[in-house]
Amino acid sequence: MRQSRPETPLEVEVQILRYLEQHPEAKDTVKGIASWWLTGRGGRVSVGEVKAALERLVAQGKVMAEQHADGQVYYHRAKPARPQDAAGTI
Repeated sequence: MRQSRPETPLEVEVQILRYLEQHPEAKDTVKGIASWWLTGRGGRVSVGEVKAALERLVAQGKVMAEQHADGQVYYHRAKPARPQDAAGTI
């Protein structure tokens, strides 16, 4: 029987984006995302897999990374450009 655990880097990215779609205000560290966002999916995703997926999502502009004063990096959904911001650039 096949587990529902993400098996490829792309599947990990999709799981993260789905979580952010359902929880648009969510923000957490790599460890928190691996422990809380991706649990209950038939298995655990390693912190390394999550970090690699987040780095790709940041590079694509889909996720933002913020370093806080304590040195922790928190990841959250990238905010889409507001239509009124784009209107003045034409």
